[in-house]
Amino acid sequence: MQQLRQHVIRAAAGVALAVLVVGVAVLLNWSDQPEVRYSSLPCVYRGIYARSGAVSVVVVGTSRASWGISPTVLADEITPPSAAPRVVINLARSWRGTQQMLQQVRDLATERGIRQAIVVEYVREGEVGDTTQTYYDYLPMNAEAMPLRSFADDPQLKPREPAYLRLRDLLGQWQQRLDSALTAFGTGSWRHNRDVAMVPGTSEGCAGPDRTVEVDHLASYAKERMRRFGPWQQHVPVTWGMGAINADAQRVSIHQFVAFARAHDLDIYFVAMPRYLDPPVSRAFVDRFERRFGAPLLAPPPQVLARLYPNGFADPNHMRAPGRDRYSQWLGQQLNADESES
Repeated sequence: MQQLRQHVIRAAAGVALAVLVVGVAVLLNWSDQPEVRYSSLPCVYRGIYARSGAVSVVVVGTSRASWGISPTVLADEITPPSAAPRVVINLARSWRGTQQMLQQVRDLATERGIRQAIVVEYVREGEVGDTTQTYYDYLPMNAEAMPLRSFADDPQLKPREPAYLRLRDLLGQWQQRLDSALTAFGTGSWRHNRDVAMVPGTSEGCAGPDRTVEVDHLASYAKERMRRFGPWQQHVPVTWGMGAINADAQRVSIHQFVAFARAHDLDIYFVAMPRYLDPPVSRAFVDRFERRFGAPLLAPPPQVLARLYPNGFADPNHMRAPGRDRYSQWLGQQLNADESES
């Protein structure tokens, strides 16, 4: 009798374990649906999955690109006279995460199609935090937003890191994905994506209303920069480092961006989004970037910066309408010049 009881207990435990494993697999598979993956990025989801028609130009980046590039102004600038309006969509969102930006572009190309170009914000390598998520160029909700199949490629983004650290990060991604899937299932946070109506696509972005102008912050920031460096016009053009081990993931992702564009016969441009009173980027760094990645880095010259700084920023990092419009006009002119030369 005792032996029978042990067999029953073992069988029940085996069944429970099997049910648990199957349940986890079903949950993870369910979480791979776009409406669930993009539950924390509803505007990005709408731009990709709830709009019809191909896109001429897609913009991806951080909040600087979100508030710094106007899709409507850029569309007006690149649309030839008497031609149908070009469609520009700005899918930039807060935080770093170049690999997730690439996934947004992949999803957009699959779902709607991209006809002309990809514009990617380049975030200089020194601007990283000291936590695992930002240190390796992860979007904070990267595990939630990426397809499960992409997890297998995660260790390849950090080729110089020890194997145990790459394994740690990979297991961490799986844990975070399971946590986010349980949260989404329990709260129904994904339903706002499922219920959104399909409409014809037009030029649009995810920035929302302009941020409140931080007058005191801008003034103190300008005063401190003047004290330390003098007028921005007198600065030596800025150059940045390139090659830090913790930025390997960003550089690998940039190479993948370029390969994706070439495979789809698209132009690709990387853009430097200036902060308030930044000096121009040096020609030497631009050339170095283009040699390394085989794609152009567009950085506004002094005459454009001079038009941005008087009233173009809401805070030291983010533009508002006057600066956004001027930057977007300049950017459109660069895209037009490149297209006319090709």
